[in-house]
Order: sequence, then structure tokens, then C-alpha cells
Amino acid sequence: MVRAQQEWAEDLAERQPLSAEDVSAFVNSVASSMAAAANVRPGEGAAAALESLVPLSLFLSKSLGKFPDVVVPSIVHALQAVVDGIEALAADPESATTSADGLLPASRWGALLARTMTELDAVLSLLLLHAEWKAQISGAFSTLLRQLLAVQQQETPMLSGFRATLLGDRRRLPLVGADAAQLFLHISETHLGLLSSSGTPAASASKWRRAGDLPWSLAGQLAPLALSSGQLSAGQASRVALGACAAIEQLLRPVLVPDDGASEASAFVQGSSSPHPHPPAALPTPAFVTSIASLASQTACSLGEQLGADGSSNGGSTSNGGAGLAAAASVADTLLSVCEDCVAAVVELGVGDRASDALLAICLGISRQLLPLLATEGQLDGNALADLLPRLQALLSGTARLSELEYFLPGGEGTTRQPGGAGSPPGTLHDAEVKVKSLWVWDLSRDLSEVAAGAEQGPNLRKRPAWWLTRTLSEGTACLLAASWRRSPAAITTTFVPLAGSALDRPEAVPTLGRMLALAGGDEALARLVVPLLRDVLASQTSGADAEAYAVAAHSLASMAVCCAVNGRRWGYDTVVDLLIKLYKVPNFSISRALLHGTDAASPATSAAKGAPAQGPDVPITGRCPGALADALLRLAEGLRGAPLVVLKDLRTRLLTLFTDFALILPNPTYVKDLGALLPALGAAGEAVHTAAAGVMSTSQSAADLSLDALNTAQEEDLLVLKLFRQLWLYCGVYDFAGLKAAASAQHGSSGRWPAEWRQAAGRVAAVSPLLIVGWEQYKPDELLESLTSEFGSRLAKLGPLGESAALTSALFALLGPDLAAPGLKAQLPAPMAAHLLTQAAKSLCRARFSSYEACAEGSVPVYAPLRHLQLALPGSSGYAWQQLVAQQVFGAFKSRLAADRLSLSRPAERDALDACAQQLAQVLVSYLVQQGPNAEVPRLADRLLAVLLEEFPALQYKRDVLAAMFEAAHQEEAGPDGLPQQRLAFAWLSRLLQQTAAEAPGPTEANLCEQMQGAPAIPGDDAAEVMGRYMPEVLQMVRTARERFPMAALHRRMVRGAMAWSTKLHFLGRVAGLAESCGAEDSPSACVPLQCAKMLSGALRQRHTDRALADLYLQAAAALVRYPGSPVSRQLLRLLCWVPTKRFSAAVMRVAVLAWHWVMAAGGQEAQVALLAEQAEAWCFTVRARLGLFADAAPGPLHAPAAPSAELPTGVGSGGGGGGGDGGGKDPARLHMHAADVAAAADAVEAHHLWVAFLWEVTLQLRHDLSSLRGQVAGTVWRQLSTALHDPSASLTALPASAGARFRLLALALSLCLEQHGAASRRNKPCPLPVLLLYEQVLAAALQWFELPEAWHDGDGDMLREALGAVRQFAEMVGTCQLPQLPRDLPPPHPVWGPMPAPRSNEARQALLAMLLSAEVERLAAWADPLAAGSVPPSAATSLSAGQWAAHVRTAWAEVCPRLAVALARRFPQVPAIKGELQRLVALDAGQEAVQSLPEAALLLATPAAAKANAPQLQHLAEWAPLPLLEAMELAGGAAGRHPAVLAYVMRSLEACLPEEVAFFLPQLVQLLRFDQGSSGGGSGGLVERFLLDAAARSVYFAHMLVCQLLSEGTPPDEAFNPAVKRSNWAPPADTGLWGIADRVRQRLLAELHGDVQERLEAELSFFNAVTEVSGKLYPVPKDERKAAAVRFLHQVALPRTDLYIPTNPDCRVVALIPESAAPMQSAAKCPILAAFLCEQSDELGSHEKVQACIFKVGDDCRQDVLALQVMRLLKGAFDGAGLPLYLAPYGVVPTGHEQGIIEVIPQSKSRAQLGEMFDGGLLEIFQHEFGLPGSRRFEAARQRFLESTAAYSVASYLLWAKDRHNGNLMLDNQGRFLHIDFGYILGISPGGNLGFETAPFKLSYEMTQLLDPGATRDSPTFRRFMELTIRGFLAARSVAGSIVAVVSMMVPSQLPCFSHGKPVDSLRARFRLDLSDAAAAAYMQGLVLRSYDKWTTGGYDYIQYLQNAIPK
Repeated sequence: MVRAQQEWAEDLAERQPLSAEDVSAFVNSVASSMAAAANVRPGEGAAAALESLVPLSLFLSKSLGKFPDVVVPSIVHALQAVVDGIEALAADPESATTSADGLLPASRWGALLARTMTELDAVLSLLLLHAEWKAQISGAFSTLLRQLLAVQQQETPMLSGFRATLLGDRRRLPLVGADAAQLFLHISETHLGLLSSSGTPAASASKWRRAGDLPWSLAGQLAPLALSSGQLSAGQASRVALGACAAIEQLLRPVLVPDDGASEASAFVQGSSSPHPHPPAALPTPAFVTSIASLASQTACSLGEQLGADGSSNGGSTSNGGAGLAAAASVADTLLSVCEDCVAAVVELGVGDRASDALLAICLGISRQLLPLLATEGQLDGNALADLLPRLQALLSGTARLSELEYFLPGGEGTTRQPGGAGSPPGTLHDAEVKVKSLWVWDLSRDLSEVAAGAEQGPNLRKRPAWWLTRTLSEGTACLLAASWRRSPAAITTTFVPLAGSALDRPEAVPTLGRMLALAGGDEALARLVVPLLRDVLASQTSGADAEAYAVAAHSLASMAVCCAVNGRRWGYDTVVDLLIKLYKVPNFSISRALLHGTDAASPATSAAKGAPAQGPDVPITGRCPGALADALLRLAEGLRGAPLVVLKDLRTRLLTLFTDFALILPNPTYVKDLGALLPALGAAGEAVHTAAAGVMSTSQSAADLSLDALNTAQEEDLLVLKLFRQLWLYCGVYDFAGLKAAASAQHGSSGRWPAEWRQAAGRVAAVSPLLIVGWEQYKPDELLESLTSEFGSRLAKLGPLGESAALTSALFALLGPDLAAPGLKAQLPAPMAAHLLTQAAKSLCRARFSSYEACAEGSVPVYAPLRHLQLALPGSSGYAWQQLVAQQVFGAFKSRLAADRLSLSRPAERDALDACAQQLAQVLVSYLVQQGPNAEVPRLADRLLAVLLEEFPALQYKRDVLAAMFEAAHQEEAGPDGLPQQRLAFAWLSRLLQQTAAEAPGPTEANLCEQMQGAPAIPGDDAAEVMGRYMPEVLQMVRTARERFPMAALHRRMVRGAMAWSTKLHFLGRVAGLAESCGAEDSPSACVPLQCAKMLSGALRQRHTDRALADLYLQAAAALVRYPGSPVSRQLLRLLCWVPTKRFSAAVMRVAVLAWHWVMAAGGQEAQVALLAEQAEAWCFTVRARLGLFADAAPGPLHAPAAPSAELPTGVGSGGGGGGGDGGGKDPARLHMHAADVAAAADAVEAHHLWVAFLWEVTLQLRHDLSSLRGQVAGTVWRQLSTALHDPSASLTALPASAGARFRLLALALSLCLEQHGAASRRNKPCPLPVLLLYEQVLAAALQWFELPEAWHDGDGDMLREALGAVRQFAEMVGTCQLPQLPRDLPPPHPVWGPMPAPRSNEARQALLAMLLSAEVERLAAWADPLAAGSVPPSAATSLSAGQWAAHVRTAWAEVCPRLAVALARRFPQVPAIKGELQRLVALDAGQEAVQSLPEAALLLATPAAAKANAPQLQHLAEWAPLPLLEAMELAGGAAGRHPAVLAYVMRSLEACLPEEVAFFLPQLVQLLRFDQGSSGGGSGGLVERFLLDAAARSVYFAHMLVCQLLSEGTPPDEAFNPAVKRSNWAPPADTGLWGIADRVRQRLLAELHGDVQERLEAELSFFNAVTEVSGKLYPVPKDERKAAAVRFLHQVALPRTDLYIPTNPDCRVVALIPESAAPMQSAAKCPILAAFLCEQSDELGSHEKVQACIFKVGDDCRQDVLALQVMRLLKGAFDGAGLPLYLAPYGVVPTGHEQGIIEVIPQSKSRAQLGEMFDGGLLEIFQHEFGLPGSRRFEAARQRFLESTAAYSVASYLLWAKDRHNGNLMLDNQGRFLHIDFGYILGISPGGNLGFETAPFKLSYEMTQLLDPGATRDSPTFRRFMELTIRGFLAARSVAGSIVAVVSMMVPSQLPCFSHGKPVDSLRARFRLDLSDAAAAAYMQGLVLRSYDKWTTGGYDYIQYLQNAIPK
């Protein structure tokens, strides 16, 4: 909440214009949050008030004080709430344990107050805010401080946190001057008692101790504010300052000057037997004394500066000014005296004691407060220097001695670095240079008293209080001297000479002088005074001078030189540098010898001992400090960073000259170490020059602006530096200072191995060394050798044996390590040439191994120089083979270092530098692919090296700069010099790179390519657009071809890509440029254009624009972000780009979003990429929480949803739903239409997530091997998204069948990341991290959870189906090739992934189960994706499993995964009896377990026929079982076990859980169950079935209506049926089916029990439609030619009794009126059926609309068999729709309303094929041409497609129903071209002619049908292939409802319908589903049926017979 309010405040402050209403709403929101928090706990209000102050103050400061009248009162109110909270805690301290004060830690309270003070101070600093508002805020905060002081002695977390903040942070208090003065006086008088009239403090030490240090600290902070306000008199301030001094003396007097005359500090030691006695209680804490000293110092210093300055300006006549100066002097004197007493006491006690440490800490705190006073005194008081300097010198001398003693204490630095042992006191053997560095080498450019200055000294800082005190006093002395110098330079000249004269005796003196010079800004006059004086003193003839003093002096002089040079004072710098270099160059001089490593003595150890004088001709020196001069030069070089470039170059040249000169004058080999010791200084100087030169490059003059003399001078300087670097690397190679050789050589130096830090120094030098070219290296070989001899000859001679050819060649072998027999390396090299090669090898290898990546990234990579040398050489020339070897070895060394460091480096900056180096290395190699000279070997070498590099670091292929380098190299190849043959290596690499990356990650590849085309840097001498355009056609073709190999290529085919993507981006960039042109002159385009684009996009989203319009504005916003990446609103725009797709979550919008995301990733820098992915992760997590797309709450499958069959099943008895065109019939069509739309929308949303996953896949793959820190950041965001998505797979991932591709791509991505992290941990020899193990488990759980879902299908285009197949296949391959690790078994339950079940023993069994399931799923999806190739699909692993293996898998699923998965196996593999057997055993065994009883589908495995027959006791558990879904319940009821009482009771309980309107679909079957209902057949009160039917009828009018109709059709026929007026030829009286009496009784009971509105509506419904039906009987006696008029007349007599009646076949179709004129009598032998139409009001998802619905009221025909057939078709339609298949079935509504009578819906806008045959000549093709146009036209092809889809659907239905009598009179064609079947009098094996079976084709596919379906009759046309695909997919989808269809049919067997009179129809029906086959085999089987039916001769023969017998046109 607080963060949101802060963001609100910032956004509100930037809003233009800003309204008062918006500000009020913001303030009210903050106030409401504070008030709500205050009501929770007493202390919560204070915390909420502090938190609310931040956004309120932030708004005021950001808006520059706008609307203070609204905001300031709220700030004051919040501060008062904090005060009230403090008062409440003071009044009731016990409440602190229960309030928020006790719950929040003290640190949290302190942080809240600190942030509040910062923001309030920013408000008070506003110039535009009126003083009145500032006074209100200040007054409120002053009240808070007063209240804190009043209760400060209490201890609560709140008060402790507040005190810590006010004492420690030293933030500026948000107070105005008046309030500060009043509070200062209040504290001084009330709490401290410092303003007494007597001049002495009124309070006592005990009172001060009780008050603590908070009043003192606050008063010290308030003093400057109070004095500056003018409301505090000088007298008051003086009394406070002097009173504070008196308080210090009073507090310390018992310790330092006790009454008995002996120091109490001394008594500590005498009276304590412990080596570390505790300080006495009388000794105050250092912090307490420091706070008092701070008050005295701050007050006196402010008073002295203010009044003293006034007095000086008035000629010293102001008395107040004199009083101020006197007060300052008195305070300084007092504080200094206290320090002197403390140090004296420590001298008496000795260092290392706890009491002495406490005294030193007190002295240190006081001395820090002395610093501003000393500066003030030196500036204002002329006598201060003479008075204070001697005391400071004495005090400093004492602390210096204490710090040396402290250095050698046990555990101190002097003991941890001793070569001779621990605890050595001065005078024993020790490392003098280490001691000097530790004690006296200070950074004189910084305040010596600051903690930061000493932070580099290590963790022992607190153990060295004396050393720290010495630094602070040195700082004070330097402040006094510098201030005095500024006041009166003449006065100081004679004063500090004694200090300089003691430089050799007192090591602290020289640093103090150096600090003085630094404070004076390197003043040249002061430098001319100090430096010569120190030089003379150091060179004076003093006896017994210590080498350490000279080392300190050398370091201090170097710091002085830095101060002078940085401030532009060259004299001091030149003088010091000359002095240091001269000392270095004269190693025989005693001072030099003492400070260098080299020695003339035989035993360096003895000469290094302190006390052994080093003999010299001029200055006798005691001891040695080796390396001090080199360290001083290093300090000089490092300190000069930031100095002018000319100074840096001068130092570099001097150091290089020193190095080369010293190499020539080495007295003996021991001085070689001094030569190498110069490398660190050289490296620092070179880096400084390089950095400074890069900084001034943009502002430097061009060559045209320089004079000829200046150019010549610069060229000479460069040549000199180049020569010096060559000589330097010669010695580095000879002496191997960097340790490059495989074995250390002992020929140079006595140490045998150089310090390790020299390697890094050599690397620094190598990084800044220029290309070591001799001239242009284009000499002829003899000329080059002559030049090398001229340069190296004398130096090689001086080297002696080391400079001979053999030694140099050996050095080369040692550096490069080649085989001595390698070709080209056997020939003896001349010594100069060997030396030249050695310099190249040493320099390049040092750079490769030791240079920092930052230096390499800023300069050139190590391999550049060897390749450049090689390019300038000719193959076969002297040394060419060696140069080639150098290039290879340097590349290998650098590549190996990169490979090793990518695993070890962790800091982002280091990884980014490493990545930059790798990129630059690739670019250099790419540039050398182009032949630039006669040497053709270099491009081939670069080609080989580049192949090695990209194999090691494949992420470089995706780098934009590498791609740009390849384009440039390809261009250079094409535009190369005339006559120079090119090998076209660069273009070959470009092609290879693009094809590789486009196949792996086409999105980033194309985005980078587009950016290269749009923003590539211009190639010199050519236009970038022209160059890119030259390659674009070929490049785009490469990418287009390669991207087809991308695993998710199907997704990319639907996206904007290639040239279209490029032009789209250019278009929107142009639009953004147009918006920039329209911006006003006062507006910045970078601010106004992105803001405008963001507003337009947000507005389009709010106004619900179309996807197309939203996409346009979305890409415009992306273009604005790309064009203005640094815009103030760029982050908000980035957030919008990530969140807009979640608000319009569709595939179309996501495609545009992915295009934009890739664009932003390619165009933006690393910061933008990380920000985009972070925002995207937030948006992804939102989609998980909001249940969108892949995470939507979708039912497992349309036919298995427990509570939602109404969306798929009809509600009318026998109603197959609507009529033709989905327009007619029952309640279901609208709901089906809604379901289809919902399924399509859900699939579309899943595809959106699929696209998102593909984006993450590409980004992750692109960065998987990335070397930069971006890899870790991207992995973190993707890891978060995956963890969120898979946190609970069963609850988060959707069950939609269309989600298979997205789900398994997501799992493959997660698994690949796990494998990568696991592999990285293994390479580091570390165990797999716990988060990785957890994600492994989540992936396994999510994959297995997919197979818990019912097997379902989803149709789509071929690409998406193949994508789903590819996703599962890829994941299956990954699972099959890796071993999934397991979480530790000792995790506390419940298991974090698998829940309460025990931890699995291993993942092996579960992984094997998953592999088998994935194999079967691959086979299943392969058959679905390409049904025509199903016969060639290899069988899955499931086909080869034995019964025992199946049982093992079932047990694994049951016990180690989830029982639901085990149960699902039976549905997925119905052909495997072993699964069902094992499951039945397990379910029976665990039937009492709640986890099993919660699985409804497991009831089918418990209620088996065997269990029912044996009356198994486990059946009683069904009473507690979860209810079954509707279809499964009917399946169980139709089985052999359905008649068992327990099973039947469970079935009825399951049906009760469904809506009655849903159950009404199965009323024909439920009525048949009444035969077996205990109590119904016996005439009793009825059984379970009867009771259910009556209860459901009481709840639903529609159910009651359908039940009555069904009971009438199954009840006793009317008397007329036994003696009809007209008897048919085969008439027989009706026979009792066994249900007549039961149906009659149940109907009578139903009508008797109904009451109220249900009864009234039912009676009205029955009476109205009975009246319409009775018209048929009335018409029979009427002559045929008069029946039409009579029918109209009779219908006019039928009145509509109510307005809420509905068509029985469609309850959503309300009858508005009967249309009598529509009456149409129909032909019949016994009765006269009529057709009547109704004006209806249809309700569907579109609302209500009127329509005309016609129905046939049939009398004399039994409709029940049609009802059964249409029920089956309705179930098939549900399966087709659930799978998303475009198959069209029109199961028209049929409702039997009595014996041989019923209501049948008329399929609108349709005619039978026989009718069409009477109207047209020709077949279907001619009819289609007449109705829809010529073939190929849009209308014709659309009609052909609809014909294809409907024919495929009815083919499947006809085959499964085995429907016969398919003559043209029973086939309909509607006005859309759909082919429909009616009249199902012959199904399930019966056929006309006494079951003659003449129609042998599986379904009708006549010749005229094939003319439309298969143009050309090839059986391979696209339309026929499509027809076969849909037919096969329809058959596969139908198999998913086989059990339900078989159950529905089997339950009707007792009905004695004609279809059950022949053979075994139920068994045949079950066999036709071919459940014994796998899906692939079933698909191949169905394909065979289609080909068998193709123009079967019996089909045409039957049509011909019907034409002959019944005149039905064929």
C-alpha cells in the first residue's frame, strides 16, 4: 500500500494540469489508510502515520509545493498522530507488548523516522513554499521531538528506534530557525541545566547520565540552526558551550584526577587481577562524551564563525565577536586538555587494556569534535597556532608511539604478518614495508578522521584506537596549519619548521605536512616551502636514521605530488617525481639501497634486520624497507587519476624511461625484483592515461587544427612511448615477471618466483600497451632484422646469456609450449627477431590471462595484436610460424579464461565485462575473415578460431554487434580491393549464423535483423540502407527457410514476420515521428510522444476498440518506446505493453504483443530488457491468478463434466436438439452454440499463452548460454513464471484439450531450465539446489496430471495439431533421455508437490509411467494430426507391455501419484483387461478411504457385475461415494450391476445432483428402469427410480411434461389401438411390454402429487398440444381435397391458454401464437398427420427474438425408435462439438406424446433429395451449380465445404447406428448445402425387406456424393482428403462417448423396439467402436471404411430399387 501511494504521489506531482480534486482524493486515500490502521492496534496508528508522511511529503517536494492548503494539514495531523502514539505508550508502558510498537522491531521504527525526516526536510527546502506552511510542519515536528525527550528514558522498540536514528544518522532536522532556537534553549535549560546565571552547570553528573546522550546530540544538531536564526544571543550560546565543557570535565574528573591524587585509571590495573579488567561505573561511555563534546564544538564553532566574522569586519570592536572567539578558544583548550589527560592515562595503563581502549575511544570522539574548532581557530585567531601547535605536536607524538605499540600487540597486524613470530616488539625482525603501509601510508587527499578513509585497513580497525586517534589528531594539526597558512602565510613559515625538522624522528610529521598541503589545495608557494625543506632534512647527515622514516617520507612525498598535480601545480609534482626517480636510478645511494629490494650483502635476511646499518657513502641508515620506493611510485600513479592528461602522460613516460634505464644499470641480479616492482606503478599510470584520453577524445582537436610542430611533437612522443613499451615487454619476457612460463626459472633473482600481484600488474600494463609494431612492419625481412638489431642489440648484449638466441628461443618455447618438432619452429632465429617475437608473445599472453575484462572491453581483445602482426607478415618469412603460434595460443588462453570465469564470476558488472570481451573477440575474428593484404592465411585462421569460439559460446550468435560485424565483413568482401581474391568466408558465416539462430529462436533473430536494417551504423564510404538492401532478399530467404525448423514454427506462421515485420516497424516509427512533429515548441518529443501514445492505447482498451485498432495503437506505443527509450514515461509505457495483452487476452493481440516484445528486446539495452521481462513476469503471474488461458477453469471434457452436461446434452426427451441450421429444437441448440463459442474463446486464450510460452522459450534459448548478467536476471524472471504456473498443477493448469501444446511446451521449458541448473551445479561439484528439485517435481506432477484428465480431442488447423504433437514428442524425448532427481525424503509432511501422500521412494517408477503415457499420447496425437497417415504411425511403448507391467504401472499411479491417474488409465486403454482387473482390486481394497471415495469415476470399478452378483460388502461404501457425472451415472445404470439396490441408490443420488432439465434427456431410459425398480412393478409405493422421477417432476415443469409424455408412450394404448378403423397389411394388436401398468400407475401418481404452478402449467401445456394433435383425428373423415381448409378451421378453434407455453421439443422457444393458416394435412394410411407452425419467441445467447417454428403432429407412427437414434446422434454431436470439429449434425427434436403419436420438429429451409430430383435434372453436382454457382466460386466452394462437413458427420453416425433405408427420400439438403439424414426406422442391424441387408456399405457415399467430395474421382483430391480426415477424426471423437452410447442403447433393449428384434444389436454396436484398437489403428480402420463405402454398387442398387418400387428419384 505504501509503495502504491508513493507511486501515486509521484505520478500525481508530474500530472499537468493538476486539479484540486485529484489532490484531495490522494490525500483522503492516505488519511483513510492511516485511520484504518489506527483502529487495529494502539501503536499501529503511529506507524501508519509515519508511513503516510512519506507520500504526502513526496508529493509536495515533487510538485514544488502545490496545493499546500490541502496537503500540509494532513502532514501536521500525521505528525500529531505520532505524538499521540508516543504519549499513549508513555501513559501505558505495558501496552507496548501488544501494540504495533512491540510487533515492529526498533530498526523498522528508525527507518520510518529517517525516511520521514528526509522527505520533510526536502519540503522545508522548497523556495516556493510559503513560510507559514513551513512553520506549521516545523512546529509539529518540534512537538514530536519534545515528546521524545519527555519519555526518552523508557525502553520500547519505537523509542529505541527513534533514538538510534536521531543519534546515528545525523540527518538535517526538518525545523525552521525559530523552532530550532526555542527547542535548543528548552533542551539546554530544562534537560541539561546549562543556562544557569552563575555560569556553571546547574545539573549534576548523575542527572546527565540519567538523561542519556539524546538531549546532548539534539542540542548539538540544533546549534547551527538556532544561531543562524538570530534568535539566540551570544551570551546564551557561550554559556551552553562552556557549560558543556564543564560537564565533560565533571564527568571525567573522577577518572582522570581523583581526590587521593592517584589516577583512578591506574587503580584499575592495580586493583584488578584480571588481564582485562572491566571499566569502572564512573567512566562514561564514549558516545555520551562525544555527544557532549559535539554540542560544545558545534555551538562554539558556529558562534565563533558568525560573531568572529562580524567582529573582524567591524575592526574587532564588537564585544559579542570577542566573546564568541573567546568561547571558541576556551572550548578548544578544554577539549584538548581532556585529550591530553586521556592519552597520559593510557600511557600509564599501556595499550591493549580495556580501560585504555575506552579512554582512547573517548579521546577519539572528542578529537573529532576538535577538528572544526581548530580550523576556526587557525582562521580567526592569530595566536592559536603558537598556542595550540606545540600541544598538538606533543599529543600527536604520544599517540604515534601508542599506535606502534598497538601494532605489535598479540593478534594485531604486526603479529599476523611477522616473518619471525607473533607478538614481536619493536626492535625484532619484522616486515618494515608492511608496517609502514599499515601505520603511516595514508590517503592524504581525504579527511583522515573519516571512517571511509580507514575502511580499507581491514576488519581490525576497532582494535586500533590509538592508530585511529593518531590519524584524527594529524588531521586536526593539518587543519590548524592550513587555516593559519590561508590567514597569514608569513606567520606559519617559522612555526612549522620544527615539525618538518622532526620528520626522521617522528613518522607522523611528514603525513601531517602532506595533509596540510592537500588542504591548501597544493598551493605552489607552500609546496616550494615544504618540499625543499623535507628534501633537505631527509638528505641531512644524521646518525642512526631509520629506513622506515624514509619510507614514510617517500609515500608522503608521493601524496604531496598528487595534491599538486591534481590542482594544476606542476612545480611540486615535478620536484617530487624527479626526487623519487633519482633515488630509484641510483641504487648504490644508501637511501635508495634501503628502500629497494636489491642488496649487495650475501645474506639479505641479516641486512634487513632492524639495527644493522646499511653502509653508504653519504647518509647512514638503520635497517631496510625494501620496495618502499616502488610503492611510493605506485601511490603516485594511482593518486593521479583525474589529473590533467599531460601530467598523466608525463608520468607514464617517466616510469617507462625509469624501467628501461634501470634495466641497463642493474648492479646485480638481486635488483631484478626492483625492476619488476615498477610494473604496478606502470599499470596504474597507463590505465590513468587510457581513461583520461578516452574522456577527452570527443573534445580533442582534430589533426587539421594542430600546427605542424604540434603534430611532429605528438608523433615523436608516440614513437618514443612505443619504443619504451617494446623494451619493457622484452624484459618482461626474459625475466617472466608475470609467471607465464610453465616452470619458474631460477636464473634471475634470488627469490625464484615473483609476487602474484605482479601478474595483475602485467595485465594492466598489457591492456594499455600499444601495438608493438616496428615501423610499419612492412620491411623486407633483412630490413626488419636490421631495425630490430638497432633497437634491441645493446640491451640483448647487456642481458648476457639471457639475451642470446638460444635463451630467447627457449623462453618462447616456455611461454607457448609447442612441440619442438612442429614445422617452421626448428630454424634458429636471430636474437633480435626472437626478442621481437618474445615481446609480442609476453604482451599478448599477459593481456589474455591477466588483463581485466573491463580493460579489454574498452580497448581491444588480446587476439587482435597477434592477428595484426600476422596480417602484416608474409607466409614463410622468418618467425612467421612463431607469429601464427602466438595468435593461436593467445586465442586459446583467452578463450579458456572466458570459459572458466563464466562459471566463477557472479557480480553483474564482471559478467557484463566478460560478455563484452567475448563479443569483441568475435567481432575481431569476423573482421579478419576479410583478406586485407597479400596474406591469405589470416582469414582461414580467423575462420577456424571463430568456429571454436562460437562452439564454446553459442550465445554470441544472437548478439547484435556480432551480426553487424558480419554484415560489414560481408560488404567488405564484396567491395574488396581490385585484384585481391576473396574467400567469401564472412558471407558464409553470416548465412550459417542466421540459419542456426532462425531455427532456434526466429523471433529474436528477425528482431535483431530488423534493427540491423533500421539502425545499423553506416559503413564508411557506403550507405547503410543500400548495403542492407543488397543482402536483404537473400538473408530473408535464409531466415524464412530456417525458421521452419523451429519447434513452434506453426505459431510463427500466423505472425507478422520477415519483410512485412520490417515494413510494419518502419510504418509505426514513421507515425511516431509524425507525432513528434505535431508536438508544441515548448514540449519535448521524448516526453510528449510516449505519453500521448500511452494515453491513446489506454483509451482504446477502456473503450473496447476492436483487436485491429488496439493492435495499431499497441505497435505505435512500442515504436514510441523504441524511439524514445530514455523518456520519463518509458517505464510506464513498458508496463502498459506488458499488461495490455492480459486485459484483451486473445491470440490476435498476443501475436502483436510478441512482435512488439521482440522489437523492444532487440532495440533496447540490457536495462530495458530486464525491465520488460520483469513486468512480463508480473503480468504472467496475474494471468495465473486471474485464471486466464492456460490456467482457465475449464471442464475436463464436454462429456465428462460432473456438473455441466446441460451445455452439451439436450433437455427434451429424445430431443436431438435443434433442427437444421441449429435453429430448431429444444432448449439445447442455443446452449450448444454458446458452448462452441466458449470452447473457441478458451482455445484462443490458450493459444495466447502458447505464444507467450514460445516467446519465453526463444528468449531463454537465446540467453541460455549468455555470458552477461542478463542471463541470470532473465532466468530469475522465467523461473518465477514457471514456479507460479506449476505451483499446483491440478488447480492451476486448464483441462482444455486444446491446451496440450501449450502445456507441454511450458513443461519442456521448465524441464530444460532444471536440466541446465542441475548441470551447472554438477559442474561445480555441488548438489542440485532445492528449488530446482522442487521444479523437477512440479514438472513431473503437471505432466502426469494431464493424463488424469479424460481423454479428449480438439480440432484445429493442421499446423496447430502438429505443434501439439511436436510439443508432446519433444517433452517425451526429454523425459526419456534424462533421469529426474528427487526431493530429499526428510522433508516434513505434507509433500510440497504431491500433498499428504508419503514421499515416493524414487522417481524411477513414476518416470517410467510418464514415459509410457507420453509414448501413447504421441501415437494418439499423431493419428489425430494426420489421420490419413495413421497406418504408418509407429506403435507406442504401451502396445508391448505385459499384463504384469501394466499392473505395476497401475500400482505406481495409485500409490505414488494419484488414484485419479490410475482410474484414468482404464479409460485411456480400454483394450487392456489387466488395467481394469488391477484397478478393481485396488478400488475394492481401498473403498473405505476418503481419497478414493472422492473419485466418482472409481465407482464404475467398484460396482462391477461380479461384485453385484456376489453382493460384495464394499458396495455399501457407495453410500458415501462422490456422485457421478450424468453420463457416467447412466452408464452405470445401464450396466449389469445397475440393478443392485446399493448401486441403483448411488445412481439415483448422482442424478439428484444434476439439474432435472439435464436428466430429462435420459427419460426414455429411466422409464425403462421402472421395470426393475423394487416397489414399482409390485404395485407398491414405488422404488428409488420412481421416487426420483416424481421428485424431479415436482421441481421442473419441463421434466414433468416430458415424463408424462414418455409415460403415455409407454403406457396402456387407447382402445382404438386394438381395433383401428384402418388396418395396415402387417398390423397386429399391441402387446404388453411389461411396462403398461407401471407407466399408467406412475403417471396417475405424478398427476396426483403435482400442485400449484407446476400442475397448472403442465395441464395447460398438455391440453394445448393435445388439442392440436386431435386435429389429426378430426381430419381423417374429411375428404382429402377439403382437409386443408378444415385443418385451418380446426386450428382457429384452438386457443392459447397461457403466455408461457413452449414448444415441447424446445423449452427455450415460447409460443406466442398458433398460425392456423400454416396447417398442412399430410398423407397417411391410418391417420392424417398435420403440419402446424407457431410464432415463437426464441431465447438464446443473443437475447430474445421471434421466429416461426413448424412441427409435425404425427399420429399412427411409433416415434420412440427415432428418439433413440436421435439420442445417439445428440451424444455424437456433443463429442464433435467438444472436440471442436466442424462436423454438422442436425438431430431434430422428437417428443412421443402417446401411443404411436408424437411431435416432430421440421428442419427449416430444407428439401429432401427426392423432392430436388423432381425439380432438377441431374445429380447433386448439377443441383449445387444451380443453387450456388459454378465450381470454384466462393458460394459454391462454401456450400461444398458445408456439404463435406455434414456428410462426414452423418457418415460416422450412420455407421455407428448401422442406419439403413438411406434412399433419397430420407436425405435432406438445406439451403446452405448441408446434407442431412431423417427417418431412422432401420437401425442397429435391421433393414428393409425382412432384414435383407442389401445395403452393405458402412454408410452411404453414392456416386453423386463423390462428385462433390472428390472432383476427378482420384480418391486423392484435397476435398476428399479433407472429407476422410474429418470422418476419421469424427470416429475417434465418437469413441470417447462409446460407453455412454452403448449404455443408452442397452437400457432400451427391454422396450421391444423393432431395432432390437434382430441379432445382438448392443454387442454389434460396441464392436463398431473398435475399442480393442489403438487410436492410430482405429483411424486406419475408419479410413478403410471410407474407401469401402466409396461409390459402393449396393448403394446405387438400393436407390435404383427404391426408384422402381416407390418412384423415389435416384
